[in-house]
This record gives sequence, C-alpha cells and structure tokens, in this order.
Amino acid sequence: MTPALSKNEIQKLYTAKARLYDWLFSHLLGWEGAMKRFFIKEKYLFPAMKILDAGCGSGAATRALYKAAVRSVISPVTFHGFDFTPAMLDRFKSWLVKNKIYNIELAVADVLDMHTLPASWSGYDLVVASGLFEYIAKDKLARAIGNLRDLLKPNGIMVVFISKHTKANRLIQRLWKQAMFAESEVKNAFTDAGFSKIALKRLPFPDKYLHDWCYIIEAIK
Repeated sequence: MTPALSKNEIQKLYTAKARLYDWLFSHLLGWEGAMKRFFIKEKYLFPAMKILDAGCGSGAATRALYKAAVRSVISPVTFHGFDFTPAMLDRFKSWLVKNKIYNIELAVADVLDMHTLPASWSGYDLVVASGLFEYIAKDKLARAIGNLRDLLKPNGIMVVFISKHTKANRLIQRLWKQAMFAESEVKNAFTDAGFSKIALKRLPFPDKYLHDWCYIIEAIK
C-alpha cells in the first residue's frame, strides 16, 4: 500500500495530532525507552560522533539516543534532526528548551528533496529513521533511502525502524495513514539504494513485544 496522503495532508495530520502522537508512541507504547535500550545494547555510540535523525518528528529517536549517550557517559556527540512538519519540530524544540539541551540542531526538510539542509549536514557516523518511510510512496522508497545513504561517512551505519505488514498494524495504519511493508520490500529497497551490508536487528528484553510492529534494519555503507 502506498501512502494515501499528500505532503500537505501529512503536515495537517501531524499538526492536528502532534500531542497525541507523542503521548501514544513515546509514552503509552514505550517506544522511546525501547529505542534507548536498543541503542545501548547495540553500542552504536562513541565519542565525537555525528548523528542524524531523519524525519525526527517530536524527537523520540533523538531523545532516546541522547539519553543513551548520557547513560553510557559518551560525549561529545553532535545531533541533527529534520522533519517537514513544523508543529512536530516545535514540540521537539520545547523539550530542548525545557531540558536546557544545546547540542541538538533541527531543520525543516523533506527526505525526497533535502536541498534545504545546511551544507555541513553530511558525513554522519549514524543515520536513524523511525516512522519516516511509511509516508513515502513505495516506488520512491529506494530513492529516499539513497538520499540518506549519501549523507553517511564510509562505513557509516543507518538504522531504520519501519512498519511491518501485519494484522496487528492495521489499526495504526488506519489511524495514521501509514504504509506497511513486507520484509522483502524493505530489503530490496535498501539493496536498490546501494547498500550491500544489511541485517535485521532485535530489541532486547523487555521490549520484544514491539517486534509485532516494526522491522529494525541495520545497513552499513
């Protein structure tokens, strides 16, 4: 299924439901905490690294990475994040101000057209995307992944959390108009984007229940 919404419709949806989205996924379903535990387990973080959160929304993945870095006493780390819905970025900015965090930079951009990103936003050690590709038409998925691959350093890592095509996901798909994917669709898109080193990863205990929702893809440039 390709996304039923245009870019403008997606912006309207997430402007109207920004608070609900944050509460539902980050807090009720525990997604932010699950990502934090995953990033700690996988040991992706190291000092002086550079991280991009693509389609960052209100910041769940970046917050998880930031907290994982603090928990593991890893610094300095440069964090960048982009999204094309200003209302979601505003929620993220409010969290940054509230917590007096100054090493996270945000920008408005579209993964299919990233010319608005600052020129210095490149050479990343890690690119993360959670809930981004569900709003990309499937015939453009490889292109979107390739755009992010271009921003990685050699041997840089991309980690993507992407919705499975399952019965359990149908309600979420109806509520949020998200596409769902078969494993073969995801792997083929990464291969077409130029990745040859692709692996499926797993969440640690106690977060394994979330595997009913998504695949976790690790791809190395």
